[in-house]
Amino acid sequence: MPGAELVTHITMDAIEALLSGEKTVLVACIRKDLDYNETLEELETAAIYAGPSLRICIILEDLLPFFESRYGVTGTPT
Repeated sequence: MPGAELVTHITMDAIEALLSGEKTVLVACIRKDLDYNETLEELETAAIYAGPSLRICIILEDLLPFFESRYGVTGTPT
């Protein structure tokens, strides 16, 4: 899929390094539900138009508790 290399699934080990990098990061907190594939396609399209200056990352449900406490994320999609 075009743009897929620009959309990254964040793992717990990579969170701090990713967020402290020099690129602007768009973090999408989404659930893997019926709308997941459609949302992923929209993010991939955004990545194509944004170019290399923006990094798009996806946080899945298992990391939501971390983002809830650290960044005030209270629901999905965020």
